[in-house]
Amino acid sequence: MTAYIFSRTNLISTAVFAVIYGGIMLLLGNTPNEVLTSVAVAAPLYGVLMGLWNAWRASRDGGG
Repeated sequence: MTAYIFSRTNLISTAVFAVIYGGIMLLLGNTPNEVLTSVAVAAPLYGVLMGLWNAWRASRDGGG
């Protein structure tokens, strides 16, 4: 399961999520400190949830 959480694809998608999410928050007028705090919580959560989702999908498709 950790292979899916720490896979290259999942890490890249998590980084892309963090950049887009942080950019949207900045555009909405949040301070950089608020953005960093929020991204520091949201990005790892996103990465873990997407890794678990990919592991579940692989097990349903016979790949795990």
